[in-house]
Amino acid sequence: MKGDNMNQASNGVGKYAVPPEIRALKPKDISCLVKKIDGHYYVYEHLRVNDPNRPGKKKNATGRYLGTIVDGEYIPYGQESKSITDEDPDNLDYGPYGIALACSQELLPSLKKAFRNTKDATTIYVIAIIYFVNHYVPARDLRELYTQSVLCKKFTTVNLSENAAGDFIKALGNHSRKRLTFEQQLINEGSGKYNIDGHVLLCCSVDNELADYGAKYQQLGNTQTNFMMVYDAKKKRGVACVAFEGGISDKTEVTDVIESHTFMKARFRVDSGFYSETNMDLFRRNECIFTIPVPATTILRKTALRHMEFDSSFIHQRNDSHGKVVYSSVQYKEYLLGDLEKKAEADAIADAKKKEEEYLRSLPEGQKPTKRFTPRKVDKSKYGSDRVIIFKDQLMHDKLAFNYRKNIGDGKHTEEEFERLDPQFGVILLRTNDPNTTPEEVYVEYKERWGIETYYNYVRNGLDLNGLHTQDYYVQQGIGFLTLVEGQIYSEVLKKIEDATIPYIKNMSVEECIRVAGRLKLAQRPDNTWHQNSMKGKVNELFTYFGVDIEQTISDLNKSSKYTPGM
Repeated sequence: MKGDNMNQASNGVGKYAVPPEIRALKPKDISCLVKKIDGHYYVYEHLRVNDPNRPGKKKNATGRYLGTIVDGEYIPYGQESKSITDEDPDNLDYGPYGIALACSQELLPSLKKAFRNTKDATTIYVIAIIYFVNHYVPARDLRELYTQSVLCKKFTTVNLSENAAGDFIKALGNHSRKRLTFEQQLINEGSGKYNIDGHVLLCCSVDNELADYGAKYQQLGNTQTNFMMVYDAKKKRGVACVAFEGGISDKTEVTDVIESHTFMKARFRVDSGFYSETNMDLFRRNECIFTIPVPATTILRKTALRHMEFDSSFIHQRNDSHGKVVYSSVQYKEYLLGDLEKKAEADAIADAKKKEEEYLRSLPEGQKPTKRFTPRKVDKSKYGSDRVIIFKDQLMHDKLAFNYRKNIGDGKHTEEEFERLDPQFGVILLRTNDPNTTPEEVYVEYKERWGIETYYNYVRNGLDLNGLHTQDYYVQQGIGFLTLVEGQIYSEVLKKIEDATIPYIKNMSVEECIRVAGRLKLAQRPDNTWHQNSMKGKVNELFTYFGVDIEQTISDLNKSSKYTPGM
């Protein structure tokens, strides 16, 4: 059998045999042999060495690896070329990355200050830029986008392989103190005017500790998780973000957000979902001011609507959904919280007396009453000096009334229900502990709360963060923080666009800016020099406005590729 295999090998027909035409391709200037391994042909040096088992005799031995034979060609070791699918690209995406880098020059130093580790800070910064340019990206896709962009040349120490990126995001979520340090820096540098709200995300991973059935089940049809954001209304950026369980209400989770940060003399604007006497304590700490709508289900609001009357008004100016300036008459009346609670108590007594009188009239003559009517208890706040102001925005009333009436007859909207709801359309009851601002200022400031809704609209549609499928609590916290950091870049780019005087730029959205800037690419020529592609003048104007120094970037790339002019 052994002899048969040797004959097959010599004839070039065995399993490990090397055909004569392949052996003919090996180098002629050195003694060598060709080995067939896993269907590929490799060339090794052929040696004659002393045989320790046969003194004075020589034996054949395999020496150093010399190269390989591929497609009828001998390729010496060190001159092999990777497949283009395995090589790093020499055409790089640059435009939107250049804008992100130019607009966020203070962000990386701020991250380094908080994390005390240059590599960690740089990795966070790079992922945030990738999020900004490409929307939310799962860990498995980060490396591909990194190596396709100029980031791989500018930040060479960053490792974004799938395992490394996933482990880093999890570690980021597992180290809250450093994240909180960065967020506190943003708060300390902030305007002091903050909107707080939760953002619901679809999260149907069974093993995720944050996935639960929540308030948005009807819309999502599955479990959810929540992000809560503290948003700087003046600087138009988030300053804190935490992921929390989908079944927990905003009014409960806000305690953790406020207590884990320090706010001094801040002004909070929150929606009615945060209304509770416990949170009234929370929002007024450290001389902070709050404005919050009183929920429709409370006795306080029902009392205000029952006695709805207005004694003053102002004209409110705002932009509609198309950016057009519109004006509306806003009527209002102000109460002290304690006085409105007294009205509620008086109403409760009057209602109980009325029910009792109706009951007594309904009894047959001579029958003794068996029921007692006790006034409904009104739970009083210890902050009776808080202001409560009822507003009616006429433009909002007309809009809501029109939208309701046009649907009458669809089975859900009726004339009877319209008559009941019409007095409430455009009405809002705001509570504040601010003793000094005018009712108009209270109303206008609260309306600015919609800035966080605009930002969340970007998170949903611009960042494309509508759902998460991660199964890990800490990964989700890490993603939340990276979203916050990305928001710093988005905010700076948005402000730069809003400040533009060039119509072509000022009329852009951030998403359009990214798309147009994406036309700028960098390419490396055979002599190792880097060059940009040609673009229209308007696109070049965009980069000039944002301060993107294309020539300096190309110069830096040429230096790193060891290019010397004239050589």
